[in-house]
Amino acid sequence: MKKIVTKIKEFGIVNTIAFIIYILFLMVVVLNHEGYEDEAQSWLIARDLNPIGIIKQMKYEGHPFLWYFLLMPFAKLGIAVEVQNWISALFAIFTAYIILKKAPFRKGLKILLVFSGGMIYFYSVLARPYCMIPFLLVLLASCYQKKREHPYKYAILVALLANTHLIMMPTVILLILDFWGKEILWNRGNQKEEESKKFCNSFLIAIMGVLIFSLIVIFASENCEIIGNFDETNYLKEPDKLFNLLKVTYFDTIGYLYGNIAVPLYYKIMVTIVLVLCLIGSKNDIKQAVLFWSQLVFTFLIHTLVWFILPTRVFMMIYTLMFWFWNSLEESKIQEKKKNRWIEIALILLMILSIPSAYKLALQDITQNFSTGKMMAEYIEENIPEGACFIYTEQELQQSVLAYLPKGKYQLYMPNAKEFVTYTTWNKQWLKPIRYSQIQEAIQKLRLEYQELYLINGRQMLGENNLELLFSTEGELMDNFYVRHEIFYIYKIN
Repeated sequence: MKKIVTKIKEFGIVNTIAFIIYILFLMVVVLNHEGYEDEAQSWLIARDLNPIGIIKQMKYEGHPFLWYFLLMPFAKLGIAVEVQNWISALFAIFTAYIILKKAPFRKGLKILLVFSGGMIYFYSVLARPYCMIPFLLVLLASCYQKKREHPYKYAILVALLANTHLIMMPTVILLILDFWGKEILWNRGNQKEEESKKFCNSFLIAIMGVLIFSLIVIFASENCEIIGNFDETNYLKEPDKLFNLLKVTYFDTIGYLYGNIAVPLYYKIMVTIVLVLCLIGSKNDIKQAVLFWSQLVFTFLIHTLVWFILPTRVFMMIYTLMFWFWNSLEESKIQEKKKNRWIEIALILLMILSIPSAYKLALQDITQNFSTGKMMAEYIEENIPEGACFIYTEQELQQSVLAYLPKGKYQLYMPNAKEFVTYTTWNKQWLKPIRYSQIQEAIQKLRLEYQELYLINGRQMLGENNLELLFSTEGELMDNFYVRHEIFYIYKIN
């Protein structure tokens, strides 16, 4: 008991209370969260493919395989899909602990960080690889000033960060140049042989992480057909259209931060003030400013030219700004320079701006359905005999149903691919629309093999005499800015 009391005193009573409240809040939200198709996609890939198969699938996903490998042991053991949200929550809990324990911030700022929008929902409840990024950023920040003493630890963290998501590549590259570029190119002549060898070997670890993910990006750019759906790089040759696209992306980004397209003027002004404060603070801290701005601009350009906007990428700005301020404070202690108050104010404002939309989403998730895939799966298990076959007529939403069903208990057939599927492949076959004739062909083929034949669709099928509507999730999906349109209808084919 004395040890527990001592630990609490060391951690701080206020920190302990905040930490407990944070954990309890996350538990409530995670217990009530229904996984949507992107979360289910990762789980099904981890469940249904071996390690080599997962690596091969990444050419269609464009993601590093780190997250899939983390999920794989749980998915292979037949554990329920909900466990992946607890994995995400654990990353957030460890991140919160490190912030409260090690961050060189004032107590109020630490607590505000823990309860900021990303930590309360987007990087804690949603089971996506983004949840690893704040965790790795706080670990990197905590050992940033001691990287010369622990180059291997630092290299492993950088390599892992490279394999979280494409958006972190600018930070990874600049961290490598900042440390190993200086140690290997400029300081090598002043180093002992053993020390020089240590820096070279650790550099190889970090750069290997970059190269592994770079290969995935190269292969994905050639094989992932969905990329072409959002490619706007043709606007680079048309300045007027490009400027308009940049403007739209800027205001849409603010909309995702706010949680609604109809953003009030005061909110737009506040976001602009945050960016202006970051610009003013840049002159006091050039190196950290380059890290932050390169990351922000890269993400912004990705949203403008290559991919659609997601809150999980927009909210990351909070934690890259935190990374800047953390490192800046550590350096100010060593070099006895003034604290960068501009960045501190910008960080506080940004965290406050992030809170309303994330909390609204979290509270809605407790009482409403983030996805109706789980609801559909529960109906199927209770009412459809095992071994039944489903024909599916949407190309990308079936994952959130199948992830909640036991592997192999039911079969789902995709008419355009003419094969049984679980996860979506994002290849050329995926792009082809499903025709009515393909559905009829599938029915004729599958009748020979299955006594129980059903159709799942994302919209109501009217005027079909051989279809009997059994169940629908229409009207069950929560009304929120971020939620995907996962609505399902299940028909019995007579």
